[in-house]
Amino acid sequence: MNEYLIFYILGLITFFYLGWRLREWWAIRNMHKILSTFEEELQETIAKSIINVTVEKIEGIFYLYNRDDNSFLAQGKDISTLMSVLEKQFPNTTFNLSREHFDMLKGAK
Repeated sequence: MNEYLIFYILGLITFFYLGWRLREWWAIRNMHKILSTFEEELQETIAKSIINVTVEKIEGIFYLYNRDDNSFLAQGKDISTLMSVLEKQFPNTTFNLSREHFDMLKGAK
């Protein structure tokens, strides 16, 4: 009778341990899924909030275009005018331009 009780207790301990490890593995697996989904959504959100621009100067007026699809964004005589127009049209958006284009705008004060 004592042998059965020992096997019963050892079986309970073994299955408790295996169940605990399985629960832990499942929780870690779910956390990895959640974090990877969150990371993908965050990258999409960041990509949507950044616009790469190119600048063109024609007869003293600067024209800003989206570098990715060449669509027109704004025009102005100086950087402050362009900034105010862009802030109104594209709130909560960051604009990325090359050092060459930035220096061109900066020199137009």
